[in-house]
Amino acid sequence: MATATNWVDLEGAYHERISVPALGDAAQGLENTMATNLLGVVGPDALKTVLSPFTSHNQWMSAEKMLHTLISEPGIFEFKILPNDSGTPIISSTWQYHVSNGGPIDDRGLPEFVREPLMPWLEQNGLTNNIFFRFPQ
Repeated sequence: MATATNWVDLEGAYHERISVPALGDAAQGLENTMATNLLGVVGPDALKTVLSPFTSHNQWMSAEKMLHTLISEPGIFEFKILPNDSGTPIISSTWQYHVSNGGPIDDRGLPEFVREPLMPWLEQNGLTNNIFFRFPQ
């Protein structure tokens, strides 16, 4: 379903672009089922708060917001990794014009359709150190 394109630019930065088509009615059905199930657990007032990450206009981009948007729109995820011989690489990512810059990425937040093409390509190029992390649970 997703397609990946990757390249290395002249400055030595590794790029990966992952294009995902709109997920459509099946994904909308899953989101509706989840909302119905949550309504039974938390009630109508709390449901608005629980589901707010799906439609929030805040700059913080949640996985929920991305997946909700992907129901009706195709998406393009881009990663740029510039290796740094003396430490942490410079990492940036974009999705629908939202930009993230800085250090390591929490790999638990990557949807499977992004992780599947990205991880093997990074490993193939020896780019595994200091790129991903996990928050303590």
